[in-house]
Formats: sequence, C-alpha cells, structure tokens
Amino acid sequence: PKGRPIDTALRLGAERVWPQAFRQVEGEIGETSAAAEIYESAVFAVSDVMHRNGGRSGIRDLDAYIYWAFSRKLTKHALQLKALVFFDAHDLGSLQGMLRPQDQPDDIEKKILITQLVSFMDARTKWIFLARVCRQSWASIAVDLGTTINGAQVMYNRGVRMVRERIQKHASWKRKHFIATGGK
Repeated sequence: PKGRPIDTALRLGAERVWPQAFRQVEGEIGETSAAAEIYESAVFAVSDVMHRNGGRSGIRDLDAYIYWAFSRKLTKHALQLKALVFFDAHDLGSLQGMLRPQDQPDDIEKKILITQLVSFMDARTKWIFLARVCRQSWASIAVDLGTTINGAQVMYNRGVRMVRERIQKHASWKRKHFIATGGK
C-alpha cells in the first residue's frame, strides 16, 4: 500500500486467515475468481488502518480484524454482483424478467432507461454507480478508489459526462444511418 512494506504480523495474519476467507467466497458467491483481489484489498485496508494508528493500536485480535475487513469487502462485492445481474439486461427478453405485473409504464421506462445508460458507462463509472445503488457511501467508495470523497464524486461526474457524450454521438450516428439507408 502506497510503497510501504506490509507489517510482518499483518502478513502472517493474512496467511492464516486466507483459507477461511477463500471458503467464505466459495460459500457466498459460488465462484472464486475475485477472491484474491477482494482479500488483497481487505489486507491493504487493514494495513492503512495500522499505518494511520501507528501499529496495532486498537486492534486486539488481528486475525479477526482481517477477517472482518474481508467480510465487509466481500459483502460489497456480492451486492454489486447482484446489482450487475439486474443491470446487465440489454435486451427486452431479459428485461421482461425484471418487470413485475404491477409495474406502471413510467416504471418500465425508467428500467429501460437505466439499462441503456449503464450500457454506455465505462467500468469505473459503472462500478461507482452500482456502489451507490447498493447504498455504499461516498466515503467508502473514495477509500476503495484510493482518493478523497470529492475525488470519487469528480470521477463519477466525469464518467456521467462521458456517457452523455456517447449517447449524443450514438443518437447522431443513428439519425445519419437512418437517413442514409432510407429508414432501413
């Protein structure tokens, strides 16, 4: 984390906790491809806390603290996966699965619009958007991105501006293509 060596006690604790964390990923998500990345992020977060607090001050059980940090990151990841499943519908067939009989036309339009908007987002903007949908705070998002709250908000706003520009270019291209092909 930020060029400083990881505390030896933290490294040893991380090695002890890893098998249990890996089993938790298998049980909660079913697939383990992101396990190491999530775990590394949790260990770095613990390292940052230790660095800020001057060692292990306030951390009584380092292994439990590592596992708690990992569980928190895993929960965020699982919520984002659920949100991705919701927003990954790019055609009406899978969109119909999201719709309920009691949905009003305005609700259906909103779901279609959100789906279309997400499809124009770059990975970071989509991640921030989904984090906010999952009720993650700007402070937590900023920590995950390694920036300030303002920095995270600026990144998101730039991404939204890029989405707006992509949509405008896409709409312009569709109009030109429609005119050029005679509406075919």
